[in-house]
Amino acid sequence: MPASVPLSNGQLTHQAVSDYWENGFVFPITVFSEAETATS
Repeated sequence: MPASVPLSNGQLTHQAVSDYWENGFVFPITVFSEAETATS
């Protein structure tokens, strides 16, 4: 799995925005840690 998309002050970087416009999606953005998902 690719590394998570870094957020700068809660916003996507300019590169991530460019990737979105080129590819149509942003992946992956970590919402929960692995430990949190294991307990769900």
